[in-house]
Amino acid sequence: MKHTWLNNSNQNKLILFFNGWGCDEHQFNHLSSQEFDVMMLNDYRELKLAPEVIAQIKNYDEILLIGWSYGVWIGQHVCEQYCIQIKEGVAVNGTLKPVHEQFGIAETIVQGTLNNLNERNLMKFQRRMLGGNEAWKKFEADKPQRDFNDQKDELAALIQHFKSDTSDTTPYQKAFIGSSDMIFLAKNQLDFWKEKATIKEIDAPHFCFYHFNRWEDIIR
Repeated sequence: MKHTWLNNSNQNKLILFFNGWGCDEHQFNHLSSQEFDVMMLNDYRELKLAPEVIAQIKNYDEILLIGWSYGVWIGQHVCEQYCIQIKEGVAVNGTLKPVHEQFGIAETIVQGTLNNLNERNLMKFQRRMLGGNEAWKKFEADKPQRDFNDQKDELAALIQHFKSDTSDTTPYQKAFIGSSDMIFLAKNQLDFWKEKATIKEIDAPHFCFYHFNRWEDIIR
């Protein structure tokens, strides 16, 4: 796993943001925060964090968790693994059953994405993730600066990670669900989060962050 500071202004509260597959920090440059430092985690080929990074995280008075897409599962897993105490958690277009016929993405689709992945198909996936030409143009200007083979290896690793057992408890109290999500179907998300979290439906695609200007807009 890699960590990147999206905001580091010596606040006493931290947003720990677990990004989605294949992405990096460049897609989130438009989001600001006046109240929180923001650390992004991404690249899930392995799920280890250096001791000094864990110490930095635990040094904050309050830690809030945002997980997006596959980062929802990863966020819970990593916080459990390293005993990171979360005050509040928000899931964005993802569930804790990421490869699942009813609650996530069907296994045949996930495995087919990996089996047929090339640079052209990755771009097609990203266009579906953005949900429209205007959002795609913004995304293309700030597209991930990552090696394609690393992205493919990450997806293969994620499929294996998701076979691990997770706790029945969840750090997520709120779930944003994009009604136009063509990756993680809104119905599957609704089926999973009902009675588990406060649900907020928004008219947005899978990558919904252009609907927000500040990290506080997601937390609140």
